[in-house]
This record gives sequence, structure tokens and C-alpha cells, in this order.
Amino acid sequence: MAIDLKKTDVVIVGLGAVGGVAALPLAQAGLEVIGLEAGSWLAAEDFAPDELRNNFRAWPQAVQKANHEIPTHRPSASAPYSPRQTIHPMMNAVGGTTLHYWAQSWRLNPWDFRVVSETTRRYGASQIPRGSTVEDWPFGLEELEPYYDRVEHELGVSGKAANIGGKIDARGNIFEGPRRREYPMPPLRGTGFTEMMTTAAKTLGWHAFPGPAAINSRTYQNRPGCVFHGYCNRGGCHVNAKGSPAVTTIPKAQDTKRLTVVTHAHVTAIEVGTDGRVSGVTYFKDGNEYFQPADVVLLASYVYENVRMLLLSKSKAFPNGLSNNHGQVGRHYFSHNTGASVTALFPRNLNNWYGLPAQGAAVDNWADDNFDHSGLGFIGGGNLWVYSDRRPISAASMSTFGRAPRWARHGRRSSGKTPTGGTRPISRRPRCPMRTIISIWIQPRKIRWGFPCAGSRPISRTTSEGWPPSSRTR
Repeated sequence: MAIDLKKTDVVIVGLGAVGGVAALPLAQAGLEVIGLEAGSWLAAEDFAPDELRNNFRAWPQAVQKANHEIPTHRPSASAPYSPRQTIHPMMNAVGGTTLHYWAQSWRLNPWDFRVVSETTRRYGASQIPRGSTVEDWPFGLEELEPYYDRVEHELGVSGKAANIGGKIDARGNIFEGPRRREYPMPPLRGTGFTEMMTTAAKTLGWHAFPGPAAINSRTYQNRPGCVFHGYCNRGGCHVNAKGSPAVTTIPKAQDTKRLTVVTHAHVTAIEVGTDGRVSGVTYFKDGNEYFQPADVVLLASYVYENVRMLLLSKSKAFPNGLSNNHGQVGRHYFSHNTGASVTALFPRNLNNWYGLPAQGAAVDNWADDNFDHSGLGFIGGGNLWVYSDRRPISAASMSTFGRAPRWARHGRRSSGKTPTGGTRPISRRPRCPMRTIISIWIQPRKIRWGFPCAGSRPISRTTSEGWPPSSRTR
């Protein structure tokens, strides 16, 4: 039987990018907050610059709940599952995935809030992808702008604003929506490679600009600036220059004495009272089961885990899972990042060994509705991004088109075309949500955590049925 704990105002499930940020204003407002995190605290000594350890061996090596629950995917209900990844895209630790993310910190653009109305106005309703459930937001960017601004200054985001109160500065992204003030820090410095690509973009008539990053370009709030050491692609920052909530908002919330962080807490259900309202959460820690009652439960544990937790939280009021009486939980799934990379081999050494993925140049000329889509058969677009980050294993894995050895001492003098002269720019594009994109649950694997929970632990399954066969879909 679960051990009943003292009631709190708010319990947060997951102290990552969402929960770790939300804890600060809640605590500052005088609320008592309990933060439940499946992982542990990590320190600078845990952030080794080791590509093999970080990118291929599931750093951190502490028990990762997420890596036992890697989702499965399939293109349709009748198709076999795609091979499961060896490493889950999320991780468990205080700070969550913000410990190893790229730290690019983009705002949504004005078009993102009114995709349907703007597409209909400019091209006609027939251009909305068939089967899509995309809708306009009930408000625009101006509603979120104050919150974007606060988060950028709490975490510490470097960048160059282009639209402050309607005044355009061509050194930033001229396509961005209005903002109230400049970023708290100037952009990360460029490199010879990013400057070369910026110049190339300008010769094509494209507008290149430095991308925003939650990484210090100088000392900020007692944290040092980036040393451009690299290895923070699936690795942590050993100097705390990366703006993870673990080193920004969470410590500030703890300073109020109103945030209690509980690590190694594996939440199994969100409980509902007899009145049909959420009453708290049940979790396991150190072999014991606990019930944490709360007035408010903030579920902040990444998209797959959020959906699974809602579906597992069944009650008399919600027999099919919390908030799922209409069968909408897990539907309308869409990715924020569908990448398309281009590999290029240059006749010179690019010297892009040092640096980080968020240190780069972007082009938004082909994003959103920034170009005329008439007759193209799709809407939206993608952000083009080039960056300085090339680790040894990833560099050796790149194609050299048969013109130079991938990784060999004698290959370094092959007509000047070397593996260090290779690069892989990417295009990132979101996708419209589709009616038949659903996440459901299967129970073939029994996962035990060392506590008395004998039942199966369902794993997320994403069925992507409903995407048009053409690749020209946003």
C-alpha cells in the first residue's frame, strides 16, 4: 500500500525543459512545489568530452528509465515496427534533455499561429494537406511574447534580435515576429566555416543570421561563457555555459525554499478523486510506493511519456485514461524537427572540429510562408542550418564520394579533399498534425525497477498512418 505524504500545492512530474522552468515562477508566487524526477542530479565531472560514451553508449551511465521504454514506430497499422533506437531521445536527470540538447532556442514565428487562415487567404482552403488536423491557435505570437522574453532571460539565450517593436535590424532574422527587447547576450561567435557559408548565402540573395542559443556567449548570471569545446551534442556542459534549468531556474527556485526536488522517483499514475478531479500522483522510490497529494499536477515528462502517463492513469471518471474520454490523447502528433541533411566535400580544410551544434548560421527564406507556394503542392518550409561541430566518429562516418579515404593518414593529402573538408548542413521542417497519427500502448515487455511492481510496463507505439505518400508535405 502506498505511503501517503503531506499534501502540496503543486507536484511537477519531470524536471526538464518544461517542469524545470515552471518550478521557478510557481515557487516565486509562494506556492509549495514538489518536483519528481526519475533521474538524479549530475555534476560537471559527469560531462566527459567523449563521443563514444555520449553519443553511442547512452550517456549518462546511471540507470536510465527512458532507455527501457524506447518507443516503437510503424508507418501504418498493418506494417511491421521500425527498428527501435538504441538510445531514447529523452533522458532522465534533473534538467532532463536540456543537459544534452543542442540548446537552439527558436521562437515560433507569426505564421505558425495562423497556418489555416493564412494558407486559405493566400492559396485557398484546398491547399491544407488532406487529412491534416492543423488549426489556427486561439491567439497569436503577441500573447506568448512576454513569456518567451522571460524564459530567454532566465535561462540565458544568446542571439541577435531583428524585430524590436517593429524596427527591423538586418543582422538578425528579418522574418521573426516582434519582440520587446534584445536577447540577453550577443550571439555565439562565428567560425571561418559559418562565415564562408553566410557569404555564400548572401550571394544567392538569401538572408543568413546567427541562430539563437541557450548557451552563454559571455559570463551571465555567474555562469561563464562558452569555451567552444564541443561534445555537448548529447553531452553536458562541463563549465555550465549551457542554459539548462539544472543550473538556472531550478537552483533559483530552490533558493525560495519552496521547491523540493525528489530524485529517482518513478511516477506510475496520476490519481483522480471521487469528484473527477486530479488529486495527486503515485510514484516509486527506493522500493517503496508513495502517494503525493497535490492541488495541481503539472505533467512535464516529454511527449511520449506524457501521453503514456495519461493513458495509464485510468479511473472511474476516465476509464480510457486521464482526459481521454473523447479518444484524443496521443492523436494529432507532429514532429518539431524533420531533418534533411546534405553532405558536401570541400577542396580545403574547413577546420570545423571545434565548436557546437548551436554555433552556426541560419536561413529562413524557405521557412513557413516566407516564399510563394503557388503551384508547389505543399505549404510551409524549412530552416536551413550550418554549424561547426564535427566529432571523430561522425566525421569518419561521412561519405567522401569515393574521392578521398574516410579515415586514414594517407588520405589527408588526397588532392586536398579530406574528411576534415566535409560538412553536413541540415534543413529542419515541422510537419502538420494528421488525424491518424496516434500513440497507443503495447505490453510485450515486463520492466522491473527493483520495487514491487509485478505488472507489465507498457511501451509507446506511434502509428504514422495518414501521411500522404508524397514527400512534399510541409
